[in-house]
Amino acid sequence: MLFRSFTNQDGQVFQSNSMHGHVWLVNFFFTSCHGPCPLMTSQVASLLTKHSKLHALSLTTDPETDTVPVLKAYADKYKADPTRWAIVRGDEKTLQHFGQDVLKLPVGEAPDAHSARIVLIDSQGQIRGWYDSQDPKIVSRISSDLGTLR
Repeated sequence: MLFRSFTNQDGQVFQSNSMHGHVWLVNFFFTSCHGPCPLMTSQVASLLTKHSKLHALSLTTDPETDTVPVLKAYADKYKADPTRWAIVRGDEKTLQHFGQDVLKLPVGEAPDAHSARIVLIDSQGQIRGWYDSQDPKIVSRISSDLGTLR
């Protein structure tokens, strides 16, 4: 699961090798979304609270608007621990490659042209599941699946 690098909410470089050895949730969002993004972000926050060894990577699809200070404010709003939750921005080409080719999720050129799914990735970098963020049982479904991972 390789990508060049992204910039996180603290302005630091985040690279794919940071993910090795940890179980991750990955999702796409943008901070000005009035659709599924706030719910999806809340679900990620809830899962991180329930599972202390879980990590998350949230990638903005609107890097032009979602600057590092905007991402930092968004991270603060959701009480994101930067040691476990990277909220990142990157160039459009890298985002589309990571979404489409690696995660097998649609990511387009417009900010709202992204999947509302959350991806579960095991500690070896293998995708273990895609979850509909609009499913009211998503937190329990992911929690159950986390129990099968070591």
